[in-house]
Amino acid sequence: MTERRLRIVLLCVATLLVLGLVVLLWPSPALYRVTILPYPGGGYMTACGMNDRGQIVGLARALSGETHLFLWNRGKGLQDLGPVTGNYLGINNAGRIAGTMVDPNGKQQVFLWDPNTGRQLLGTLGGTWPQAIAINDSGQVVAVVGLPLGVSHAFLWDRADGMRDLGPGCPCAINNAGQILVATGPGPVGDLLLSANGGSTGARMPVTTLGLRSINNHGCVVGHPTVSGIGPGLAIWHSNSGVMTSTRIGGDARAYIINDVNQVLFAREQSGRYKIFGRVIPPYRIRCYLQDPVRALIPLSGYVHPGPNEYFYPVDLNDKGCIVGAIGPNRGRASRVVLLEPIPERWGR
Repeated sequence: MTERRLRIVLLCVATLLVLGLVVLLWPSPALYRVTILPYPGGGYMTACGMNDRGQIVGLARALSGETHLFLWNRGKGLQDLGPVTGNYLGINNAGRIAGTMVDPNGKQQVFLWDPNTGRQLLGTLGGTWPQAIAINDSGQVVAVVGLPLGVSHAFLWDRADGMRDLGPGCPCAINNAGQILVATGPGPVGDLLLSANGGSTGARMPVTTLGLRSINNHGCVVGHPTVSGIGPGLAIWHSNSGVMTSTRIGGDARAYIINDVNQVLFAREQSGRYKIFGRVIPPYRIRCYLQDPVRALIPLSGYVHPGPNEYFYPVDLNDKGCIVGAIGPNRGRASRVVLLEPIPERWGR
């Protein structure tokens, strides 16, 4: 009787273990619908931004070497909006696009594209290689320009005042309140928050951070802390209250985008172990994640499957939780743009 009971107990334990493994290994329901955007045959294509209407703006480079601005949405598909230069484009919720182009005189200028009126040149900003960086819903455009002696300045354009010099630095983002995130250089003075509506006096980030790119419409700035005892992780600075919160995530992470519901899109880099003359030997891997206030850390690698020696890197995150990124090209292959859209019922919406 004792031996029989022992066998029953062991059978129950084994059953529970098997059921536990099944539960652990059972794939969870997909949170996103994946769309691979069409791209010019044989060319190169990458995304630069996305608005809350699901419009994606990016760069498409033909085999001839000419780079064009493209706009994509589900209704109209892929639209070619003409030649551009540089690597940055911004789009707002009205569908207006800020970018950079070469004018008929061969000079590089910042432009604003409007779906109703087309392109408007905004000027050279009085320097060389001007580059548009971002645009907010009010149509304010931030740009960077090279001035004499190798100094870069941040500039702001709006319809009321035209171009305004914001001082040394490179703008990273602008929100709808007119707060502008500016990188002014390495070290503790590298992170500056300016006000487009209140002059050039701004607040500095309370800790040194890297990888700054984003500020949301509530004034939350996201970065990667480099101060001992905080990193590696994500740091969110609530500029209106002065509160800094951080989340430890491990690895070599870089913060990218924070939206208005405080979701953070970022990538974690994993490089090779061997170095030659101080340089890491490839291949290296990039893993993308979404840090959600409710669901915590969500890996995105299961939704995108790059080929050998390719990688997926995030580009933008809108307020609806849609994610756009690109698969980095292998030698001789084209880049593809990837859109991840939340499945509403899986998010309780």
